[in-house]
Amino acid sequence: MENPKSSSESSSYNEEGEDYSSIEQSNEPNQIFEEIRGTLYVKFDRKILGSKILEKVVWLSTDGMLSYGNDENTKDGEINMLQVKQIKVGKVDHDENNARYYFTIIHRNKSNSITMAATTEEDRNIWVNALSVSMPYEVGSENILHRVVLGVYTGIRSEPKDIPLIPLDYKRSVVHHIRRPGRAKISLEEYYPSVFADIRRMYGITQEELLEEWNIPEENLVSEGSAGKSGSLFIMSNTRKFMIKSIEKSEKDRLILMIRSYHDHLQNNPESLLMKIIGFYRYRSIPNKSFIMFNNLLLTDASIDEKYDLKGSTKEREASNSEKAKDSPVFLDNDFTAFNRKLFLGDLKDRFLQQVYADAELLAQFDIMDYSILVGIHTNEEYDHPEGREAISFNSDLARNVCHISTPEDAPNEIYFIGIIDNLTHYNTSKKIAHGFKRIKWTKESLSTVPARLYCDRFKDFVTEIVQDEEESTD
Repeated sequence: MENPKSSSESSSYNEEGEDYSSIEQSNEPNQIFEEIRGTLYVKFDRKILGSKILEKVVWLSTDGMLSYGNDENTKDGEINMLQVKQIKVGKVDHDENNARYYFTIIHRNKSNSITMAATTEEDRNIWVNALSVSMPYEVGSENILHRVVLGVYTGIRSEPKDIPLIPLDYKRSVVHHIRRPGRAKISLEEYYPSVFADIRRMYGITQEELLEEWNIPEENLVSEGSAGKSGSLFIMSNTRKFMIKSIEKSEKDRLILMIRSYHDHLQNNPESLLMKIIGFYRYRSIPNKSFIMFNNLLLTDASIDEKYDLKGSTKEREASNSEKAKDSPVFLDNDFTAFNRKLFLGDLKDRFLQQVYADAELLAQFDIMDYSILVGIHTNEEYDHPEGREAISFNSDLARNVCHISTPEDAPNEIYFIGIIDNLTHYNTSKKIAHGFKRIKWTKESLSTVPARLYCDRFKDFVTEIVQDEEESTD
């Protein structure tokens, strides 16, 4: 895999866009941390007696020290978050009485790294996101969210001209250096700026629109938390049209490997259901912290009355009780089956499935698995599809750059908003090991972690099964 060749650009300006001259930055850290405290399990590794998991009170103070002990007056140990380079989501252990959701805080000095666990996935994600936001790894007084958004905003301001792409554009990156009085320098690497600018133009996304969407005051920036088990950071734009999400190193490497094929696929498949990645960045001051920008698949004026995240597997594919209690829960495969749900597409069935197959084949080509088809369903008649019943559109007054399909006349009056998400998970060595252990207890048909070719074929079969044409819908 060939990493992109980088060039460097420097910007000096304040938040209103007025130019400043460059200044030298202080080496004294002035990071402000947000306090958080709670109860977690902490793993202690002992050379003679082996490892032991103990319940401890854990707290993060404003000076960046993460401490743990029986209470806040009896500290057993601490870790300096200023020296942490990565937080990695780990395994899940289940027994008869409880579950433990692990994460590891990886220190620059590996001997200082530590593993902790929460009793719920939601609590783990809260801790992972809070600690990730606090990780500065460079001097400065604002959190990583603001630095990332400011870096992205700078990249958008310097968007390449609309000229034909050349082979070098699929290998080039640009580093944006941002200097501001009294604040830390920001260095954000933008991968393949000309390629992603071309993708944005494919979908009518203008520079002016993105600048407006990402002109967000620092005090208004919050992480949306993780939408799944990854512990990823999510940042929403002003009107929620676009999102920025952190990705793992393996996902970054996969996107680097497939960038030309991904661009060509979108160009040759204007009805592609793949998530539209429109920007790709690496925050250079935090190793392995990369981000992608993409459009919000479920942004529409119509109400989304049901949401499903579907993989075609059954193991642990039922929404949790806490998820079901939410105002707008995301249901999974087993829920879809239990509700006797189908998608009624009429004569659009073949056209829709042909595109699903093409998208899945691209992902299989690059050994990608664990993606989902995200389905939002509008079930009442408050809004009509702009083109009437049994119609498919990708741009309308109802939704933009999102596949939305209305049902035929002889089916329930519904509109489906559909896209394929999480398209960068590589079936690598760790996935193969996980698959080997899980196969002892589960069949390959039920697991999410299976080889990319098997995943692709199973995914296509599942989507084919849940789609009904006009003749079937009358039964």
